Amino acid sequence: MKNFKLTLIMLLGIMGFVKTSIAQIQPNGLYLSFNDYRQHKLSYANNGKGNKIVIHDFLQQKNITVTTDGTKQVFAKNSIYGYRHNSHDYRLLGNKGYQIIDTVGFYIYSSDVLSQEGKGLKPVKTDFFSTKGDGEIMPLTQDNIAKAFVKNHKFRYLVQAEFKSDRDMDEYDNGVKEYKIKELYIDSNK
Repeated sequence: MKNFKLTLIMLLGIMGFVKTSIAQIQPNGLYLSFNDYRQHKLSYANNGKGNKIVIHDFLQQKNITVTTDGTKQVFAKNSIYGYRHNSHDYRLLGNKGYQIIDTVGFYIYSSDVLSQEGKGLKPVKTDFFSTKGDGEIMPLTQDNIAKAFVKNHKFRYLVQAEFKSDRDMDEYDNGVKEYKIKELYIDSNK
């Protein structure tokens, strides 16, 4: 009887874990506007019932194809704010997808950029930023930070003092689980 109760308790615990895990999986879908993104409102969510979203990232094609209940629809990328894919949010700008990494204070994005490495072009992870969620996306460099945050002198000076080169700007502080540039931004606003 003790073994039965123990087995039953373990089974109920496992079922609760599986139910919670399944509930936490978010569907893929489109954010038609910045407001939709802020409210986490997905349109054309891929709910696993034959619905499909194709982003056409290769060669930065101009359209997204959505198949819903067997009906195909084509959307221009420049008419859509972004999308969710595999639990990551992306912003579309200029037919290119930028993964949204951090949104505290200002937005940090990441995207692969083709770069000459050895004998050919290879994708290299490159960081970008914008001062607002629907603002201009710029490469994360000291010059661009200085231009974007003209009125925040303290932040600009902290960035110049902390980072020796633009390549250092994506440093991540594992201790506080935050980008160092975000720590500087928060410190500059105290």
